Amino acid sequence: MIKYEDEIPEDSSKQKVYKVLDEAENQWMGVITIAREFAQRGQSGIDFIQAVRQAIPYMPRETNWEPLVESWVNWTNDTEHAISSARALFIPIASSSGSAMFNTTSVINENVISCIPAEKVNDAQEAIRGITQVLSRSGLKDDVLNLLVQFGFDLAQPGNKSPQEELEIAYAAFERPVLDSNPVVTSLIPIRECINMIVAELLRRRPEQEGASNQRLQIISIGRQLASSEVDEVQIKSLADQYHELTDDLSKAKKSDISRSEWERQLQRATLFLFNLLSIIDPPKLRKIKGSR
Repeated sequence: MIKYEDEIPEDSSKQKVYKVLDEAENQWMGVITIAREFAQRGQSGIDFIQAVRQAIPYMPRETNWEPLVESWVNWTNDTEHAISSARALFIPIASSSGSAMFNTTSVINENVISCIPAEKVNDAQEAIRGITQVLSRSGLKDDVLNLLVQFGFDLAQPGNKSPQEELEIAYAAFERPVLDSNPVVTSLIPIRECINMIVAELLRRRPEQEGASNQRLQIISIGRQLASSEVDEVQIKSLADQYHELTDDLSKAKKSDISRSEWERQLQRATLFLFNLLSIIDPPKLRKIKGSR
């Protein structure tokens, strides 16, 4: 139920805003539907191509190949046209600060938040947080991805995914859901694995391999040995507390059915932790190990 809502005249500007929001929501639901259909058709196309490829060795040598080649060329051209049309649709959705989509949402953000009276800000915190989370989502994720590359966490051990891959899986599940129900396990568990893999590697890269019997002590040891000189003990202890609480909460998500807004909150919380942890690390302090950057 919307708070501070009075009876809204049918022809009022506020009613028009609700109507436009309904129309916009329906359009974006249409985008999700189209994306799902594209994914299904894409997979069907790949399955068909692979089946044909397997059948070709059994076709007689005297087969007239030209009609087949022409058909495949036409089909490929049609597919390329469809892909180009789809890309044209999604170009404005790009997350870069110069995109039309970003500029539009930023203006909406400023107009909405700045209009909330001071005495109502506390009650509106959930709504404000939701707006800012959506706008900051891509920027924070990109910052963390850049840090992962900088520290070599885009490299995978044989037979395993890299931390970068786990992060991208986590966000792909949230940004491009393929099921009617939210696949939380396919998002929050991968980002938990991403965090744990990074912590394990930072522990391995400490100059001195001292004991650290629990999660909190692990972060404290990492901070003491690998943090930049300007990082103080309070920051390190705060990260240590966050790590224990965060991984515990992400693990619990496997057994619970949480809302999409809570899902996003946990995803943002985990990404912010990664950013803060990697931001305190002084790269020259990392012990060189074969296979690392």
